[in-house]
Amino acid sequence: MIIAFLVLAIGLTACGNNHDSTQDNTNSQSNSEGESTEQSSEDEFEIETPGAYEGEVLCDNDNYTIIVDKIEVDEDFMMTLSIINKASHDIRFLINEPAINGLMYDKSPEFVSVKKGETKKHEIEIRESWLKKYDMRRITEVFYTIEATNQGTEQFMGTELCASYPYREAEYFEYEPKATDVLVVDTEEYRVYAGLEVNGSSAKVQMYAQNNTDKTVRIGGMYPAVNNRMLSLDSNVATYVAPGKCAITTTTIGKDDLESVGMEKVEDIIKLSHEWTVTNHNKGLYTYGADTTETIYRQVADIYVSGKENVEVTLPEINGKQLW
Repeated sequence: MIIAFLVLAIGLTACGNNHDSTQDNTNSQSNSEGESTEQSSEDEFEIETPGAYEGEVLCDNDNYTIIVDKIEVDEDFMMTLSIINKASHDIRFLINEPAINGLMYDKSPEFVSVKKGETKKHEIEIRESWLKKYDMRRITEVFYTIEATNQGTEQFMGTELCASYPYREAEYFEYEPKATDVLVVDTEEYRVYAGLEVNGSSAKVQMYAQNNTDKTVRIGGMYPAVNNRMLSLDSNVATYVAPGKCAITTTTIGKDDLESVGMEKVEDIIKLSHEWTVTNHNKGLYTYGADTTETIYRQVADIYVSGKENVEVTLPEINGKQLW
């Protein structure tokens, strides 16, 4: 538990943002020289490899020990774990909620079963394409939550916050808001930026969410409405964010979504409204099905298509009555 406490203490400072910056950190410069430099930089992208890596103990308690044996880079970043079951029963582990340098990594939960008294190797892979997207060449922190369950009785055994520091120090992802981003949630505990871009036949909503608390939460824009017309809940934008971490996620509003509310073209989109919420989920959600939730923050806010902030939104009428 001491290890978990240290991980959390460091992790709560993991994510940040530059309030004065008006460009996304993944965008290339607009001038030709900048574009050339960007292309050259992408062509030369290479993940750094730690030198003489001696391994780390991620967590160690009466029931199990998890150790990082080695780290390898072969295009993707590979980390090999040894999971040692010291208990008198089989244990099923859930390795979940990964974050790289403080930014949540989009990966499905991984289940690993280890028989009593045995050790099992498990590889964790971080895709080069994802690292390249956020220009992460130097991986200084790999974070996971690891839940353990007695495989015989299905009794939940607890959660460990585990992090590896290949360079014995941490450098964290910094989000730089775009000029079109709107700060839709701004508290000491949570910070959320949202932006709306219309391109071609669809509109993209991007959300950056930062969790400064010691609990995993689900942050998102719920009950979406385009030009005050309610969309399907499939157009929600939401994600889980681990303690002290941040996340970037997107959703797309396409032609079918617009037709469902009587709109024909994405060019007609003026604004998108959401109820921005933060929901606390009890731990053990994934291992034994507990789904006790509590909404701890709720705020309605709009995001506009750039240049349409002052355009009036009107709703269609039939016989003098509005449809929505």
